[in-house]
Amino acid sequence: MTTRELQEVKKALKQALEEKQRLSQQLEQERNKPPQIVEKVVEKVVDRTDYTKIQRLEQDIQRLQQEKAQLEQKASKSTEYENELKRLKQELNEKTDELLALTQEQLRAKDSRMIYENVSYLTRDVGKWMNKLRLDIHNRRHVEGDSEVHRTIESCIKVLEETISELRSWVEVKQYQNEKGGAIDAEYAIVIESE
Repeated sequence: MTTRELQEVKKALKQALEEKQRLSQQLEQERNKPPQIVEKVVEKVVDRTDYTKIQRLEQDIQRLQQEKAQLEQKASKSTEYENELKRLKQELNEKTDELLALTQEQLRAKDSRMIYENVSYLTRDVGKWMNKLRLDIHNRRHVEGDSEVHRTIESCIKVLEETISELRSWVEVKQYQNEKGGAIDAEYAIVIESE
């Protein structure tokens, strides 16, 4: 039940109580009315009490009492619903906070794993190409002193040095060792160099 419905119920209850009070007063007035005696030649006492009106008023009072009980019951249920709604909202907020914390931890773990895999691929590929170049240079000794080969290797060295420099500016790696001396995991932190 909404706050507005609760206010309407309370308003209806107040009106019903006022109507009951007014009807009770009216009934009491009718009951306390002194009977009027008319004296005539014929001696006859006339009872002017309107019994149908009294009966109708008593029925109205009973109806209003029933409505009052129903309205009080609805107001009680409304309070229970509001308390339950507050409890459910609090529980939802707690679960949302737990989910956000879990999601952030999962994202951190995924990002760390992705960086680890990419660094592994880079290391593997650089090692593979270095072995291939070493083998090519060893097998083809006739390229020694070739200025084109020399410029190409110097260009490669320059690119690799720039890559290493850039990698150092991006991250610092802290490695944790397990009891047997092997690496457990690596933690990456962005480092901003001041110019």
